[in-house]
Parts: sequence; C-alpha cells; structure tokens
Amino acid sequence: MSIMREWISNMFKSTSVRSYSSRQDDGSKDETDMWENVISLKFKYDDFEMYWRNTFTVDLEGKFQKESALDQVEFYCSKMDELSKSHPNVAAVIEKCALEAVSTLCQNGQEGRLFTRN
Repeated sequence: MSIMREWISNMFKSTSVRSYSSRQDDGSKDETDMWENVISLKFKYDDFEMYWRNTFTVDLEGKFQKESALDQVEFYCSKMDELSKSHPNVAAVIEKCALEAVSTLCQNGQEGRLFTRN
C-alpha cells in the first residue's frame, strides 16, 4: 500500500484541477481514472478491501482539498457527467469537497466569483 501511495504522490504531484479545467483535452480523466481504479480494487478479504478503499478515499480528499475553493467547484461542475459514472467513493469525495468549497466562498463573501470565472 505504501508503494502505491508513493507512486500516486510522485506521478500526480504537480497536477492541479485548475490546469485541467483550462484545457479541452485534459489529463483529469487520467487522474480520475487512476483514483477510480485504485479505489475500486477488489480483494479477497473484506476488511482489507475496506481499509484500502478508505485509505485512498482519504488521500483523494486530501489532494482535492489542496486546490482553491473556486477550482474545486469549477472542476466538479465541469465533470459532473463523468463523475456520475465513476465509483461512488470518488464521486462522493469530489462532491463533498465542492460543496464545502461553496460554503467557504460564501462565508468569505466571494460567492460572486462562482459566476465570473472564465
């Protein structure tokens, strides 16, 4: 598990959702597919499978939360169709982070930025 976590960290270290949402043919599909594949792996032992899934779900959430609130919301809104077909854990993490990001923007009086972003 530690090898996989280190590989993910190194492989997707410099990626950000901001760079994804500014390009038409973006790499977000690759990273989203990777999280999907890792989180949905099946194991013989249910306890380990649940531990694996929870570990990588937390990792995904931590990585996504490092993005700006506005970038989280923009990514979620631009990828809703793809996320609806993804593993429930992946979709739930991104949706949760985006909803928390909306709250943060509103609390900081920046909700208008949601409608002015290019």
